[in-house]
Parts: sequence; structure tokens; C-alpha cells
Amino acid sequence: SNSFVFDLTHEMMLNSMDVLSLLTYCASSALVTAAAYAQSHLLLGLDKSLDCWCSRILDLPDFRQGVQSWNALQALLKSIGRELAGTFLILQIFGSLCFMLFLVNGVILVFEDLDAIPWTIEVFSGFPLLFMSCLSLKVSAHGAALTEKCRAIPSFVNQIPTEESIDQERQYLVRYITDSSAGFYVRDVKLTQEMVMKQMYVVGAMLSATISALSRAFI
Repeated sequence: SNSFVFDLTHEMMLNSMDVLSLLTYCASSALVTAAAYAQSHLLLGLDKSLDCWCSRILDLPDFRQGVQSWNALQALLKSIGRELAGTFLILQIFGSLCFMLFLVNGVILVFEDLDAIPWTIEVFSGFPLLFMSCLSLKVSAHGAALTEKCRAIPSFVNQIPTEESIDQERQYLVRYITDSSAGFYVRDVKLTQEMVMKQMYVVGAMLSATISALSRAFI
């Protein structure tokens, strides 16, 4: 009788730990997802702010006022980038770890001898890790797109028609925007599209290497 009670208590404790682990995983995943979507929408909002600035300078080509408004806009970009830097880095590190865990779980799962139903459950349990990794890549891509739009604005301003063939005020604004080197900065490092492409290349290379190694093991 004492042994039965002990086994029952032990089983209840194990079940409680499993439920607690599941709740902790769900809560942390929800927190990371909410942070990623908040960062994504902030970056998209800054992107729309750049569109509004371009629309305004096109409708009212006052280049003297454009210098002041651009100065305020780039200050906004730097301020938000400085506030997002810490959580942005944490999200990128978390996404990289999720991707590594997804690959490791996939390799381990291939070599395990499981029935169809447990194997299917294990496969689908790894998809949240891949989702988190893709979510971090999405946020990084939005930051890089913001930088690329800032790069394209000087050429846009340079094409605004004016009454003078050579407009010195327009050229000053173009030079001012170029020299400001505006964009999305993370710890004083500008996030560019080239950096995101390299990150995606590394992800693709690791996936390709893993699939190649598994195919050689079973062929």
C-alpha cells in the first residue's frame, strides 16, 4: 500500500512537472512572439514615416524645411534604434538558438526508432522552433529594409523637378541626407540588406549540409 501511494505521488509530481514545463514554454514563446511583432510593427511604422517625408517633400519642395524635417526624422530613427537594440539582439540570438535546436532535434529524430504516431508528434513539436527562427529573420529583414530605403532617398530627392536646372538647395539636401548615413542601427552598427542576405545564406547552408549528411547516412 505504501509503495502504491509512493508510485502514485511520484507519477503525479512528474505530470505536474510536465504541465509546468509546457506552461513555461508557452508563456516564454508568447512573450518572444509578442516582442518580435512589436519590433516588426515599430520598424514598419518608421518605414511609413519615411514614405510620408518623401511624399511631403515631393508635394511641397521646400528644401530648407526639408533639412530640418530630415534632421528630426533621423533623430527619431536613432532614438528608436537605440531603444530596440537590446531586445533586437536577444531576439536574434534566441532565433539562432531555436534554429540550431531544430537541426539537432531533426538529426536525433532520424536515428530514433519510433512508431508512426510518436514520430509525427516529435516532428510537429519542432515546428515552433523553426517559426521562432523565421520570426527573428523577419524582424531583421524589416530593419535592413529601413536602411535600404534611407539609402534610396537621396536619389529620390535629386529627381524632384524644380524651376532651376541646377538647384543648389536641392543638392544641399541630397548631400545632407547622404552624409547623415541614416538607417537602423544596433549598437552603432548599421543593419544592411547585405548582412541579412549573409544570415540567410548561413541558414540555407546549414540546412543543406544537414540534409546532405542525412541522405548519405541512409543511402
